[in-house]
Amino acid sequence: AGAYATTRGHFPEAELARAMRTPPPMPEGEEIELQECVLSALGDDNKVLFNARLQGPAPEVLNWEATCKRCERSMKDRKPDKQASQIPYPVFIPSRGRPAKAHLNWQATHVFGAPEDKPPGFRPVVCLVIEPAEEEEYRATWPSSLMLILPESNRGPGYARWVVQQVCTKFCLEGDPTNPQRFQRIWIVDDTLTMFYRLALMEKFVGCGRLRRPKRMKYRVANEGLMFMEALLAVQKHHFIGRAAVAGFLRDDGTAVCKRNDWKMDELALYKVVMLDLCELWRLGVEYMPQLQMYEDICLNHDVLTRGGHTLKCQCYGFRAVHAKKGGCLKQRDGRQKPGQTRLK
Repeated sequence: AGAYATTRGHFPEAELARAMRTPPPMPEGEEIELQECVLSALGDDNKVLFNARLQGPAPEVLNWEATCKRCERSMKDRKPDKQASQIPYPVFIPSRGRPAKAHLNWQATHVFGAPEDKPPGFRPVVCLVIEPAEEEEYRATWPSSLMLILPESNRGPGYARWVVQQVCTKFCLEGDPTNPQRFQRIWIVDDTLTMFYRLALMEKFVGCGRLRRPKRMKYRVANEGLMFMEALLAVQKHHFIGRAAVAGFLRDDGTAVCKRNDWKMDELALYKVVMLDLCELWRLGVEYMPQLQMYEDICLNHDVLTRGGHTLKCQCYGFRAVHAKKGGCLKQRDGRQKPGQTRLK
């Protein structure tokens, strides 16, 4: 069941990976006007924890601001965000050391597609999370991207995700702590993803007893449309999403077609693509460990379950990601003392 023999050639990952590594085309004869603002992450007492810079083309910054106001208005009115069934929550993509190899083009035809002509606040927010030491290199490669510049460099993946969580939980423009802003839910995604596909139940398969599993129960369906958009919205529309602190997907290791259930609750193995309910995480008192160099998502999920929270895992969609040989947090992870252990700094 773990072999791809029946689907080999139907999932051209090389082409999809190439599309996500290629920056979107720039309009001829137009210069990109960058805007920048300083975001101050706020603690429970509205004390400034740190500052991070948000930088990008003017339309992307305006879309960020409008999306934030829409989310804030929805939370104050205590009404569900009706746009959540049509627009993915803001997507943050931490990346380090591979501006030319990272899969950062979310305008690719199988991801979110080219930006539609919609007013600010009604387009997906996609934000790269970059270390300050690599800002110029990433900006030269991805000139039209919205970027969140971390306060410090060389702190590892746990720190990058912790910064994103703290900023989005509550922040303000520098010098204006009386006007805090926040997002309710966000996505944090690795920069190595290549594709999503749907797992559909086979019409005929041989049933087995409880202790014996069939070799194959489902088959993979890769649509030609916006695969990423379809998968993320499927999670956002699930009826359990209001109770889940963390949600995510099944990574296909070759056995995805053997999964019996389309959805599972309180699963620990959620990583690479996670949706965070920031309000629920705040209620539970759970956050990323900034010192952690690996297993940062697993550690977060463990803390959620330990404190009585819930997670949601989607198994009717699966994703594939490349194994990067350069960049990211490979240097920190290669320096660990023993297999299976992590190291705190």
